[in-house]
Amino acid sequence: MLEKIDLDKKISKKEYETLMEELSPKLARLQRDCKTAQIPVMVVFEGWGAAGKGTLINRLIGPLDPRGFKVYTIQKASEEEAMRPFLWRFWTKTPANGRIHVFDRSWYRRIFEDHMEGKKKREIIKKPLVKSSILSRS
Repeated sequence: MLEKIDLDKKISKKEYETLMEELSPKLARLQRDCKTAQIPVMVVFEGWGAAGKGTLINRLIGPLDPRGFKVYTIQKASEEEAMRPFLWRFWTKTPANGRIHVFDRSWYRRIFEDHMEGKKKREIIKKPLVKSSILSRS
């Protein structure tokens, strides 16, 4: 599904503002519809630091009824969270029926970082040992 997204597609800031004005009431209505239909909703924002996730989350939640959603900013695991299974801290934040939970970062970050860290470890292991210049002088 994601492979079909056109990453080169852009709109001007003016077009964006116009679309947001049109879509904000629709978003508020969808929140009410989800509450009525008892549909839990999870919205996940993932991206590099300073990519604008917080700004987009603020734009998203602006038209929503604050009683129907909660925003979670995912930081480094607390001591209690670190003692539990990796996804436990996300399971505990799963929305109840009719509620919306927005995540500023997610479990994907850890998986990506672990993958990249694993690659680094494999590269270090594969590097040939180089004699130290101090040892070669003796």
